[in-house]
Amino acid sequence: MHAATSTTLLLLLLGLALAAVPDAARKPAPAADGTASTTLGAKKLATASQCTGAVAFSGAGLKGGAAKDAPLALRTTLLDKGVGWKPADGEFVCYCPGTYQFAFAGDAAAKLVLKKKQAGGSAWTPIVAGPQHVVILDMELGEAVAVFLEGGSQHADASATPALTFSGFRIAKKQ
Repeated sequence: MHAATSTTLLLLLLGLALAAVPDAARKPAPAADGTASTTLGAKKLATASQCTGAVAFSGAGLKGGAAKDAPLALRTTLLDKGVGWKPADGEFVCYCPGTYQFAFAGDAAAKLVLKKKQAGGSAWTPIVAGPQHVVILDMELGEAVAVFLEGGSQHADASATPALTFSGFRIAKKQ
């Protein structure tokens, strides 16, 4: 085997080995303020001090239309405490592990589905379905939840009193 070929093969194998390490398993990086921060891949998620207080969000009003197989984006943020709420994407990403309560409600004719995505994953797993629900879930670092429309209709909210809402808050920190 030529030296150039064996070097290329070695670099390829090293790259594959590094890619196999899950992002969530990477070590915390020290923050500028001296507290430990959590990282998922190259993305800084939260410092330890950001996870000591409340983690809560509430959004309302469908932004635009409902795209198939995509979380429902919300046009108004009613509350955003802590880290993780992404209203433009309609997702809550867990940066502070613990037990969370999530609630959603929409048009009576809508088949809304709360789905959860594992950290580093791309597949969404259905949790509950219907026009409204309240659930309690254990959330780990990097996991996400969002509301999807899988049947019926959910009208875009143009009024001051939107029909679609999605809220969540941490009720207990992970021990």
